[in-house]
Amino acid sequence: MGRLTGVKNALSDWTEYGYDEVGNLILIKIAPDGVAATFDGRTPGTRNVWEAKYGYEIMLTVPFLAEANLTTFEGERARQLRVASECRYNLQWAFSNEGLANLVRDRWGNNPSVLHIPFR
Repeated sequence: MGRLTGVKNALSDWTEYGYDEVGNLILIKIAPDGVAATFDGRTPGTRNVWEAKYGYEIMLTVPFLAEANLTTFEGERARQLRVASECRYNLQWAFSNEGLANLVRDRWGNNPSVLHIPFR
């Protein structure tokens, strides 16, 4: 998870916000059983939490990088699905690259929802 600074605790929602080592705001959800997962954000006013992947296009042309990254993504996905379910959140993943969104959506059977959202 990296070193967090500026963490605010809101245990009634099992949520903490912090900044990772490069200054990005992240959302941490902690399930009642203590399992934690990080998410890139939450849609305000909803129960939707997000994981967003920007770049990674090289995965489409370099097979060993694809498998290494997909293995990492799958571990992240498993923790996120468990915690989101326990905390009654809807997990969604988004990729900036359409080919990667399609690859991951097919591989995971669209569980969680995998979207293509182009970077502007």
